[in-house]
Amino acid sequence: MRKLLLILYAAVLLASCNKHTEDISASVRCRIRLEADVIKSGEASSAPAFESAVNTIQILIFDYSGTLEKYLSYSGIPSEISADLKYGRASLHVFANYPDLSSVMTESALSSFWVNLSRNNEANGLVMYGHSSMLIPAETQASVVLVRQVAKVSIESIDISLDTDAAASALLPNNAHFLGGATSISADGSASVQDNGLSYSLTGDMPCLMYVYPVDGVQARIVVEADFAGASQYYSIPIGQLQKNTAYSLSLYIRTLGSPDPDTEISESAYDARISILRWSTGASFTENH
Repeated sequence: MRKLLLILYAAVLLASCNKHTEDISASVRCRIRLEADVIKSGEASSAPAFESAVNTIQILIFDYSGTLEKYLSYSGIPSEISADLKYGRASLHVFANYPDLSSVMTESALSSFWVNLSRNNEANGLVMYGHSSMLIPAETQASVVLVRQVAKVSIESIDISLDTDAAASALLPNNAHFLGGATSISADGSASVQDNGLSYSLTGDMPCLMYVYPVDGVQARIVVEADFAGASQYYSIPIGQLQKNTAYSLSLYIRTLGSPDPDTEISESAYDARISILRWSTGASFTENH
């Protein structure tokens, strides 16, 4: 009898082990939903279409060890996204308008895959990123909110009022230099490379649009360069710490000539700058008086 009981007990243990092994290797169909609030939002109907364009979607799903389990890619936003995923914790990284990420095999590699600022243009759209996770099989659905990785800075207008009309007509803004942004970020947005200055022309129609990657802990500023009788005049406008997926709108009113050096402080009466800060659709505003 004792021997029979031991045999039965061993059989129960073996069955339990087999069941446990099957659970670890089992998979279940999971669904992923992309939140469209950020994708579809825009300040106005006049906003450039590429600001909300989603040309490509890439989804990288990593297992509990940080190893790539699934790579999915789509043109545009798919109506339905599903994948068979193994039991355990799954980490989902979703990218819009990014370069090809199919070579990334581990989750840690995302922090060393760099995305250049030139990726944000009319052809590619603005890069967007979102992250979520699931504990399978208890969770089989995940929602991911895609967020633009750039900040948008626009110079809406530059008005000039000097001592004489002739002097005002002779002061010609020609360039805007953006300081405190970044030209590249890691794929997951965890790191950035600061640039010494990005330049934009002011000789065309307003607004002058700038799309930059924010740099944590860095106070951004715009230096407006204007020509006056063959000499450059500079107006340095502080913007503050930029936030991704945020729009900064600048209206500049110039009262006097600026500084001959872009890094030199100028008189407090030289200009007024009105800066509106928006979550790409609504927000507050403040005025810088100098």
